[in-house]
Amino acid sequence: MKNWMDFLAMVVLIGIIAFLWKLPAHRCRRGGAREMACYANMRVILGAIEMYNMDHPVMVNRVDQTVLEQLRAGKYLRYDEGPFCYGYPPQYPLHLECLFPDFFPAPRHEYSSIGDLTGTGAVCCPSHGTVE
Repeated sequence: MKNWMDFLAMVVLIGIIAFLWKLPAHRCRRGGAREMACYANMRVILGAIEMYNMDHPVMVNRVDQTVLEQLRAGKYLRYDEGPFCYGYPPQYPLHLECLFPDFFPAPRHEYSSIGDLTGTGAVCCPSHGTVE
């Protein structure tokens, strides 16, 4: 009977270790979704700037926080704050950002621009680059 209990305890322990080993890989599989959301945010910002430029005589040619505030005030963006890119999470030991996302949150990146947006410029994310 003692050997049976030891065997059962060992199987349970191996099961717990296997579960904890696979859990971070399952919970951290958000990289592709975050990248697609980032590209969508950049397209929304660019569309809001184009709409703003059609309605106003002074054209916006860059992206920074003051421009995003201006777009929100004019109801061209519906975000309360941001938009932000929640790029690649920092690599804590044992994937702690996946096990405890409230204590180890992913960093927020602010969008910027490359070049003149009235010409060939683009909205840029520090993690994912540009849409093109």
